[in-house]
Amino acid sequence: MDDVGALQNTVRRCTAILVAAVGLAVYGLSANGSTIGLLLAVGGFGYVVLSIDETSGRTSDAPD
Repeated sequence: MDDVGALQNTVRRCTAILVAAVGLAVYGLSANGSTIGLLLAVGGFGYVVLSIDETSGRTSDAPD
């Protein structure tokens, strides 16, 4: 994977973590537990888990 692709994946994962954090904050600060906050949190963490699982099978191009 080239440097631009790696940077794009990093930005997507960081954005997903921020979305999950905002979702948890919305869920925690709402009086009766906001459904949208819970959906944001689950979606954000789900994206991170799936994107890490997707790249775990790849091998590095670095020489030994």
